[in-house]
Amino acid sequence: MKFADLYRYQKILIMLTSLCICSFVLAILIYLFHKMAWPIIQQYYTTKIILKKGIETEALILQSEKQAPYKQNFRQLNIQLLVQRFNGRDFVAETKEILYFTDMHIVAPGKRLRVKYNPANLKQVMILKN
Repeated sequence: MKFADLYRYQKILIMLTSLCICSFVLAILIYLFHKMAWPIIQQYYTTKIILKKGIETEALILQSEKQAPYKQNFRQLNIQLLVQRFNGRDFVAETKEILYFTDMHIVAPGKRLRVKYNPANLKQVMILKN
């Protein structure tokens, strides 16, 4: 083999290695975007749809589960609601809320809240703050 051939193979090997590294880094970035940024974007559009096309009604709190502390003096709750529609066909939905510790009494089981839901997707429910 000539020196020129070895030099060419070495350049090809370096290009393939850099291509593999770039592909790996790109895959990691896509994974991080999917895990971190996508839920925030999805929540933004869900909230936008509910505020624009949602129907306001009352809901009865069936259950509220406390999750791990979210931030200082805040806690995340999983709240199960019985949404009461005007046509009488009630449905159960779940939502996650972040509340201050002093506001925990608001989501006690048996209380009624004002909510807005997406009529096209009944899983999308948002509690309205008073």
